Amino acid sequence: MKTKKLLSVILAIIVTFAIILCSFTTVFATDDILKNGDYERIYCGEISYGWTEVCERPTFSTEDLYIYYTFNATEDGYYLFGYGTPHTDMWAGILDTTTGTEPDYEETIYDYYYVVDKIYYLEKGSYNFVIDIYSTAEDVNIQSEFLGKDITGISFDYEQLLDYDLYWYGSEGSYSFDSYADATITFSSGKIYEFNDGVLEGTVDSEPVEGKNNVKVNFLDKEIPTFVTVYPVSHFIMDVELSNVEYYLKNTVEYYNHLEKEYPYGETITVTFTNGTKQTVEYKTSQEWVTLPNGQGYEIYVGYDTNYNFLVKNTYQLVIYLGFNCIIKTYDVNGSKAAFIENIKALHEDNKVPLNEIYENMKLMFKSAGSEEDLMWCFENMIFGLLEIYINCYDFFHYYISFSFI
Repeated sequence: MKTKKLLSVILAIIVTFAIILCSFTTVFATDDILKNGDYERIYCGEISYGWTEVCERPTFSTEDLYIYYTFNATEDGYYLFGYGTPHTDMWAGILDTTTGTEPDYEETIYDYYYVVDKIYYLEKGSYNFVIDIYSTAEDVNIQSEFLGKDITGISFDYEQLLDYDLYWYGSEGSYSFDSYADATITFSSGKIYEFNDGVLEGTVDSEPVEGKNNVKVNFLDKEIPTFVTVYPVSHFIMDVELSNVEYYLKNTVEYYNHLEKEYPYGETITVTFTNGTKQTVEYKTSQEWVTLPNGQGYEIYVGYDTNYNFLVKNTYQLVIYLGFNCIIKTYDVNGSKAAFIENIKALHEDNKVPLNEIYENMKLMFKSAGSEEDLMWCFENMIFGLLEIYINCYDFFHYYISFSFI
């Protein structure tokens, strides 16, 4: 009997201790949520649907304002939160009240307005909406909206350009894609969200074909079946010409490991489309744009590309891109080659920096003979320096000894 009483007392003590421990754990987790470094976040009430003003326009810029609201998700489903102004530096998001972690979300960022939209899938319950305002010179408002319980469809707004709007990768039987094209998302509530300036990822069973491809968009751990219409650049563009191109092809000097060149400026780029129309742009920066027959604007860029090969000599090309991946046209560079003595000088200059670093680290090794950590740090730096010298020397001899017969 005494033993049973003793066990009951011990069990009661254990249960009490466990309850206290859980309480402290919850408190500490909550405290962590409500802190940002040395700053305590201020509770500002419950955030409601629509627009909530969290900071009025200050006389001078407001800095280091850390606040939070509670948010009540009335049912399972998709919730939208938006924030940001051109003169505000901030972060905001839903955090779990216990763990302090942010649920997965899909994000769009409207760079022109500096507006961030986040879509969460939340289960019914209470959450913290945390706002960290690092600085602002304008009113700060938060938009919140319940979009719907389910997604009924996702459709892309236009034909996509391969390697610009849409990137396709993978191997046989397992393919994925990233789409940067604007899309329209429809919810079971009847609401529509224009998903612009974001990235939609998904899977597909095969390599892309020109035209319509059936895909599945992975949206917050749910697979939404839809299709993408995608084409290579040759579907839209027949040809492109750069004025005065021969000047830039010849006005180059090839060294053993690099090409000295001049980038086009003020030249005319003429794009001929497959529908017979043309567009001409004056190329002054890498921010020039061309509009394809699908109605979308694409950034046009001119640069130089190097074909590296460990067996044969490197070759160089002048390349016209849409973006930095979608190649429209290439021109082979046909400029002059640096003399042997000039390449010797270039090799000497390229090796001066790593040689100096090796020398300095050798001196430090002697001074730090008693510190194993310092010795290892110096030794690693010397290895990297020797590796750089080896690569330079390899490139030099590779330039003059071509194994093109392999």
